[in-house]
Amino acid sequence: MRNKIYKSKMKDENRLLGKFVNISLIALLIIFVLLFLKIIVTEISFHKMITEMVEGIDYYIEDIVITDKETVEDYNGSESGATNYFFHYGYDTDMRMQVNQKEYSQYNVGDMFPAYTKDHYYYGSTINSVLPKTEYKNNELSKAGIVTIGCLILLLLIYKWIDNLEKKTNNK
Repeated sequence: MRNKIYKSKMKDENRLLGKFVNISLIALLIIFVLLFLKIIVTEISFHKMITEMVEGIDYYIEDIVITDKETVEDYNGSESGATNYFFHYGYDTDMRMQVNQKEYSQYNVGDMFPAYTKDHYYYGSTINSVLPKTEYKNNELSKAGIVTIGCLILLLLIYKWIDNLEKKTNNK
């Protein structure tokens, strides 16, 4: 008798867990699609904004003097392989811009570097540096979020697949 009650209780718990997984999967899929659409719309608006910008009015390209060069390893250690490259400009050590490895190795301290700016104070190495900082940062964070949600969806799908295999083997 106890065995029947235990099996019945386990079936109910498995059924509830299955419903929870299904609801979570549907909710994550909806969030994934909405976030994906938001990212696409934002990227399109950024591209449109950049193509409509006029040099000399909306942004400027100025030659700045590189006062120092800096490399920063990822906080997880050098094993991760992530290295950030920076040029310092102006005679203030806090003023720096991130550049890619090619630009970093191409220019030396004292060289002139063409940089983008909107305010003649903050400079960037790409045209993206003149985009609105908050919206650009939020869009980049959304991209990281969509990867995380995609991984969660994949894990839930693997769980469902393993659960279905288990049910098939138990029924045989």
